[in-house]
Amino acid sequence: MKKNWLFVGVIIIALILISCGEQLNNERAKEIISEYKEYPEPYIFYDTYDYGTTEAKGINKIVSGEYVYLDNQNSVMKWYKPTEKGKDFIQSITYSNYSRDIRASFAMYSKHIKTIDEILVDKEKNIAIVKYTLGYVPLEPIYSYMCPSKDCYKKARKKEIKLKKYDKGWRVLE
Repeated sequence: MKKNWLFVGVIIIALILISCGEQLNNERAKEIISEYKEYPEPYIFYDTYDYGTTEAKGINKIVSGEYVYLDNQNSVMKWYKPTEKGKDFIQSITYSNYSRDIRASFAMYSKHIKTIDEILVDKEKNIAIVKYTLGYVPLEPIYSYMCPSKDCYKKARKKEIKLKKYDKGWRVLE
């Protein structure tokens, strides 16, 4: 009888040791990648717009709101910087009276992992390739100002990243 209990005990300990270590599932892969890539992350646009375009009209709405303030100006240029309310999605806006254009850097979207599509694990090398879909969430009100038609710019994109399993768990392989 003691032999049976000893045998059962050895099997249980072996199973525990074999199953030790972090398992890589969709939820954990999303967590690791999001932490490494710092998602959700604002997707910053740097662009120049001619006066009179749809985008310039959107920027004029931003400037007339409470998201930026006039930081400096001269006879040729006006520089706007974000207020506390606009700091999460606006970096700067500059109007040029000379070239009749607007230079702006702002975020209309926030990048995030939409789905984990596939995890391919090489158990011998302790490496996994994680295939995922990167999605974009509109940041309001900037998105509405810059894209009144609601069908602008970014669609979901397929990405992949390698992870390696270490003693303390999975990490992005650089």
